[in-house]
Amino acid sequence: MTREPGSGRPAGAAARRLVELDVLRAVAVVAVLGSHFPFLGKLDRLHVPAPVLAALRVWERAGWLGVDLFFVLSGFLVSGLLFREYARDRRVDGKTFFLRRGLKIYPAFYFFLLVSAPLIAKIADPVPPVVYWVRFAGEVMFLQNYYGSLWNHTWTLAVEEHFYLLLLALVLVLARRGRGAADPFRRIPVIFAGVAVLALASRLYLANELVRGGDVDLEDRILVWTHNRIDSLFFGVVISYAWHFRAAAIRAWAGRWWPALLVVAVAGVAPAMTLARPGHLVISTIGFTLQYLAFGALLLVTLVWAERPGAARILRRLAPLAWVGRHSYSVYLWHMVVATFGVHFLRAALGRTDLLGLEMTVYVVGAVVVGVAFSLLVEQPVLELRERWLPSRSGAVPHQLAAGTSDARSAGASPHVRGGGRAPALRSFSVGPVAG
Repeated sequence: MTREPGSGRPAGAAARRLVELDVLRAVAVVAVLGSHFPFLGKLDRLHVPAPVLAALRVWERAGWLGVDLFFVLSGFLVSGLLFREYARDRRVDGKTFFLRRGLKIYPAFYFFLLVSAPLIAKIADPVPPVVYWVRFAGEVMFLQNYYGSLWNHTWTLAVEEHFYLLLLALVLVLARRGRGAADPFRRIPVIFAGVAVLALASRLYLANELVRGGDVDLEDRILVWTHNRIDSLFFGVVISYAWHFRAAAIRAWAGRWWPALLVVAVAGVAPAMTLARPGHLVISTIGFTLQYLAFGALLLVTLVWAERPGAARILRRLAPLAWVGRHSYSVYLWHMVVATFGVHFLRAALGRTDLLGLEMTVYVVGAVVVGVAFSLLVEQPVLELRERWLPSRSGAVPHQLAAGTSDARSAGASPHVRGGGRAPALRSFSVGPVAG
C-alpha cells in the first residue's frame, strides 16, 4: 500500500481526517472563546502574573481572528470536496452536495436554536415581540447578518451558508462550460480577484460613510454582511484550487518559500494584535484582507509541513487539540450559551461577581465540554446517518489530479511532474469549520 510522504497515512483512501487541519480548527475555536469572555474589559481584576495577564489580553483583543481562520479553512475544505468530485466523475452532483451540507449544518444548528431561543428570551434585554420574532426568523433562514439575530455569533454561519450556495453555483457553471475538461476552474483566481476588490471597496465605502457621521450600525454591517466578508472564504477556494489542480507547483513553491509565508502570516495578524477590536476602521477594511492573506499563508505552511518526515509524530502529540477541533462546530454553537447562562447561574449560586478566575475557567472548560457533548449527542449521529444515506462523492483523488494536470491533458493521460517525478497523492479532506 502506498503512503503519503511523511504522513504515515495510506494514499488514495477516502474520507480521512487531516489532523493538522483539525488542530487549526481547534486554534480557531479556542481563539473565539477569548473574544467572548463574559467579563470583557475586566481582566485587570485578575490576580495573575504579568506575562499571563498580557497573554489573556491578547486572547481577548484578538480572539475574534478565529472567525477569519475558520472562513479560510471553510473555503479551502468545502471547495475541495467539489473539486475532487469533479476530478473523479467529470461532473458535480449539486443536489447531493447541498443535502450533505444541510445534514452537517442544519440539525445541530436548529437543535441549538430550539433549546436556546426560549432561554435568551427570558434573560436578554426585553424587546418588542415583533423584534424578537424578526430576529428568530433571521436565525431560522440564515439571514442573521442582514435582519438581526438572537445570538451575536451566529452571523458567521449565515456568511458560510451564503458562500456554500454561491460556490456551488459557480462550480456548476464552470464545470458545465468546461464540458468535461480536466480543469474547467482556471478562471477561479481571476474571479476571486474581482470579488476581493469589490468586497474591499464595499468595506471602504461603508467605513467612509461611518467617518462622515453615518449610522453607527454601519460598523456592524462591515463586519457581518456576507458581501463584505466573502472574500475571506473565496481566498480559501483559490488555495484549494491550486492545491488540487496545480499540486506539484504549489507544493514546490510553498515548500521553498515557507519562511516568507510565515512572515506574511505574522504580519497579516499583527494589526489585530495591537489595534482595537473589529470596530477599528483599519481592521474593518484592509485589515480583513490582510487577515485572510495571513491565514492562507498559515494554511499552506501547515499543509506542506504535515507531509514532511516526522510531522506525524508531532501530530500524534497534538491529538487532544485535534479532538477539540473535530467538535469545533458544536463548541462554537454552544459557547455563547455557556458564557451567558453558565456564568449567570454561577454568580447567582455563589452570590458573588468578583470571582473572575473561576468564571473564566467555567466558561472555557464548560464551552468545550458542552459543545463536545452536543456534538456527540446530535451532530455526530446525524453525520453517521448521512454517510449511510448520502456517501461522499469526493472519495479518492485520480492520479491526473494528484499530479496537477491542466485541461490540455486528456482524462486518460498520466501526467508527470516536471523533472520526471510524480507529485504526491493528494489527501481527502473531511474537515472544516462546518465542513465534512
